[in-house]
Amino acid sequence: MNSQTPARSPSSAHAPSHSQAPGGFLPLALPPSGYLASIGPFHARRIEDRLLIGLRIEPRHCNSSGSAHGGMLLSLVDVILTVSSNFNAGLSRFLPTVSVSCDFLRRVDEGAWVQGTAEVLRVTGGHVFSQMTLEDGAGQPCLRASGVLLLRGEESPAYSRDVYLSNSPRTPA
Repeated sequence: MNSQTPARSPSSAHAPSHSQAPGGFLPLALPPSGYLASIGPFHARRIEDRLLIGLRIEPRHCNSSGSAHGGMLLSLVDVILTVSSNFNAGLSRFLPTVSVSCDFLRRVDEGAWVQGTAEVLRVTGGHVFSQMTLEDGAGQPCLRASGVLLLRGEESPAYSRDVYLSNSPRTPA
């Protein structure tokens, strides 16, 4: 990797044992981010040309009623919209979020596995328009969301399809 390629590490580097993902999921390798590391570990599974991203809801993700905190779920939505849209559309770029709209359909309890993938609706010269549904492990919808992402910069190997499913830390060369 060159000096412009950010180091990557699996988002589950410090994952507790109860964060187990279902079979077929690997740790999602993301560029370093203190915030994302604090809410992960995220896992991913490639299904044909789409990337499915999931997370096990832990006690630290929950509000005082024992269900996943809405703000934490919105953070997961942001990860799914940006990373999965990038992967699914083969863009290989950093996609900052411009806007997100979200509807919570039902509560998500501690211990639940939740997952989703982005459906890319349109890519223009400057934006990516996507939508998604977050489902529990039984396939029941928990929330729906749509987002607009900023398409900027040149393609970068740091955001190419092959790096997201590498389950070993990446360091600059």
